[in-house]
Amino acid sequence: MIEYNFIFIIVCLLIFFNTLVPNKLIEKVSFWFVYLLIVVLAGFRYEISSDYVIYEQIFNTIAMNDGFNFYFIEPGFIFLNKSLIFLGLNYEEFIFTIAILSIGIKFYFIEKLSNKKLISALLFFSFYLFLYDLGAIRRGLALGFITLSIFFYLKERKLETYIFVLIAASIHVSALIMIPVFLIAPIKFSLPKLMSVILVSFILQYIVTNLVHFTFLEQLNNPVAMKALGYFKSGDYFIQNSFVSIGLMIRILLAGWIIYYQNRLISHYPYIEKLIYLFVMSLIFLIIFDKLRIFSSVAIFFKITELLIIPYLFFTIKKSY
Repeated sequence: MIEYNFIFIIVCLLIFFNTLVPNKLIEKVSFWFVYLLIVVLAGFRYEISSDYVIYEQIFNTIAMNDGFNFYFIEPGFIFLNKSLIFLGLNYEEFIFTIAILSIGIKFYFIEKLSNKKLISALLFFSFYLFLYDLGAIRRGLALGFITLSIFFYLKERKLETYIFVLIAASIHVSALIMIPVFLIAPIKFSLPKLMSVILVSFILQYIVTNLVHFTFLEQLNNPVAMKALGYFKSGDYFIQNSFVSIGLMIRILLAGWIIYYQNRLISHYPYIEKLIYLFVMSLIFLIIFDKLRIFSSVAIFFKITELLIIPYLFFTIKKSY
């Protein structure tokens, strides 16, 4: 944990220094320096998270060509394994390569779109790195390609948008959820509209949770459904209490705060209306599937827009006073 705290302190100091002495070049150099620190941290880790060992077994099985059926792993991830094995890389080098690629794409996304890159990097380091790039590396890599699809979505380049969604889905199929969200015209939310959407989402949460738990999964007998049912009933994936989680409450309050300052944000920052739309969509998914963590995890593909929105919001409020 010492190295994590060390990097956190460095990023905070760089933010403080850049606030005192604003300089675009220094900020950019500092930003990519932080990227290198995080890549070294992620790339040289050993047996951190349970997924590390699982993906090591998959990598070694593919390397031995024993004909194991990887029906549960997406073809893009298998292709990536085979390509790096063909180049002669071992598993530790594979992890380092994934770290360079996955984190690098996200930092490119931040560098191109964030008004305060170091704050966005700190937000990424504090949450996304630990859950995905140090844990669920397959979803973390898919998330990287989704940030590229969001980038092109904001630029209204439809072909590239959907190409990168498909690349992401070839690594983690849940990324396909982005397609219908991109197809819907961005909705501008007001506070009353947001409150109505939140209320409807909680009603849907009750209906969907009971429908899935007591009807749908219990009646399926195929191996995939049984595996899903096992996850669903475990403490990590099925929350049995009726309370709203603290994390969800914070996101609801954050969404209200964002909508309250929405007009000021739109007047200062390009693309903010589409970013807010994607953020609210993530909130809808989080509420509906709050008790079904196996499904709510797809919200991460929209939620990553907060890396851009929160710095925008912070400095818009700062300018207001």
